[in-house]
Amino acid sequence: MCLNEEMKNVAAIVTFRQLYDDGKHDIYEIMSKFIESIVISEKKYYFELIEMSELLKNHYGFKIPDYVIKTSIKKLNFVKKESNSYIVDYNQVEESNFIHDYEAAAYDNEMVFNELCEFVEAHRGILSKQDKQVLSKEFCYFLLEDSNADKYSDLISAFILKKAEIHDDLQIRKIKEGAILYAGINYNSNISDRAAWKEDINIYVENEILFHLAGYNGEVFKRIASDLMTLVSEMNSKSKKKVIKVNYFEEVEKEIDDYFAKAQHIVKGHDIVSTDNNAMKKIVEGCKTGSDVIDKKVKFNRLIAQYGITKAKEYDYYNERNHKYNVESREMFNEFDIADDKDRYLKHLNYISILRKNNNTNDLKKARHIILTETKKILSISNSLCGEKLPFAINIFTLTNRLWYDLNKGFGAKDLPASFDILTKSQIILSSLLTQSITDKYEKTKKEYQNKKIDKEQMIQMFVSLREESKKPEDITTSNVEDVLESISEEDIAIYKNEKEKLRSDLFERNNEIEELHSDIVNKDELISSALDEKKEELRELEEKKCRADKKIKLYTDMLLLLIPVFFVIYVYLCFVISRKFTTGVRIFIEFCLPVMPAIITVFYKKTVNLQSLFQSVKNTVVKLVTCHTYRKHGVNTEKIEKLKKDIQSFSGVL
Repeated sequence: MCLNEEMKNVAAIVTFRQLYDDGKHDIYEIMSKFIESIVISEKKYYFELIEMSELLKNHYGFKIPDYVIKTSIKKLNFVKKESNSYIVDYNQVEESNFIHDYEAAAYDNEMVFNELCEFVEAHRGILSKQDKQVLSKEFCYFLLEDSNADKYSDLISAFILKKAEIHDDLQIRKIKEGAILYAGINYNSNISDRAAWKEDINIYVENEILFHLAGYNGEVFKRIASDLMTLVSEMNSKSKKKVIKVNYFEEVEKEIDDYFAKAQHIVKGHDIVSTDNNAMKKIVEGCKTGSDVIDKKVKFNRLIAQYGITKAKEYDYYNERNHKYNVESREMFNEFDIADDKDRYLKHLNYISILRKNNNTNDLKKARHIILTETKKILSISNSLCGEKLPFAINIFTLTNRLWYDLNKGFGAKDLPASFDILTKSQIILSSLLTQSITDKYEKTKKEYQNKKIDKEQMIQMFVSLREESKKPEDITTSNVEDVLESISEEDIAIYKNEKEKLRSDLFERNNEIEELHSDIVNKDELISSALDEKKEELRELEEKKCRADKKIKLYTDMLLLLIPVFFVIYVYLCFVISRKFTTGVRIFIEFCLPVMPAIITVFYKKTVNLQSLFQSVKNTVVKLVTCHTYRKHGVNTEKIEKLKKDIQSFSGVL
């Protein structure tokens, strides 16, 4: 069986998980089994520590700290250390099922990957050998690391959702759980030390974490964040003190204040909600007045306080004595393409650098200060600044994983944290890609309108359609995943990325042009609001015309209806008075035929003439004829009025 580097690592991860299941909860003992298999397969009679580290990487894709390898080797009875080398005594080597377990895991993984290839080909056509290599690498990264794939992330996520629906995702979950165990080795100076955290650590959350906890970004993110806070609380209980403190910087408080202030403006009708802003939608939902928004803010602050999250203490970060720890500069803002309204991204990373001072530990629980965020820009800058060292910022998954490991939870617990669930990750990625695609289509539609390729009506209809496509992670299920995939086309994503790269490369040369372009682009929601006002005005004018016409219709109808009794009198007069003045033949006709005419009609049509029904029928006919004539004369179109009412209701629903 020929495996690429990534698939070797996946097979090793599953075997790692299997050994843990078999009762070997000692990470050193588990690693010793991998070392033993290398010694036997490579026929090593002696080796050195650095050599074994390289062999673990080549055979299984493991990047293990030397201290872990060194301690793991001590678990092997047939290996003895002499000077700087390790000597192997094959007489003491016992038979092991390790290779069988590893090959079985590799086979099961290959079956899953073949199914994935079939799924991808069903959506994008036949895959070349190179395409399959890319897909294999992305699938492994998707499962093993807390990162997203690139080219195939949408289809990988959809595939996992489909497998979960038919309860055929056991192997995928084994891979993910093995990766969680393996990740416990990272940023850990002593994997055997699962004692309570002793050194105080301050975790500084960005505003999206607080919004997650409040449920503003949907139930999935709320569950992920609350699971983490539960683990924080458990570790504090285990430590017998509040060793983990959760804080937020002053800039986060200000941004949240501004957020709620904007929500008040929206409720008062002075602003509108952006399509992709789920948090704002949740805040203004159900609010009729500005005071309703204030009530929600009070509840939000109360919730944050209940979690024990407080504002960070004031500190003079820019004092001269802290200059040597400074990582913030104007060049850095330009290098990482940080917008002015997002300057807190670099500021907060700089704060952590200053607070840590010379603390260069690679052990997360000894970091003392660290940022918790789901903002990819902050995480990316942090990794660039720190390199191989412990980063200034981590995400929820990393912290949850470490706390889970140090609390010795394992996988016997009934409720695993939501961030460990590969299905949840798939939903989040699909939701993110969908939002990205919708945003790109918005920009594309605005440009088409600006270039007069489409008219205002077409643009508004497109905006309404795109609003309906937006979905939170929990809204994405197997029943609608195919629709989501259709919305996330490869072409759309490619256009988005190409335009973003082009914008970045031309930023300095074309800054003025971009600003001019932005100033010319009409805000989508303002256009909808403008069109709504126009339709309301048009409806008002038509209804005024209709009102005037209806008054005349009533007048004309009343006058005509008054003539009916007059006609009846004439009829009677003809029958009994006027007839005497005519000749005998005519008089006979008038005196006999006219009175008996209702009876003749009754016999001929087999239907009794009812004077009341006859009057009502005449009245309806008169009203219909008068209405039709009057509406036509005054330019009243009732069909257009109804259409305008439906359009107004539709546009009001999206604002």
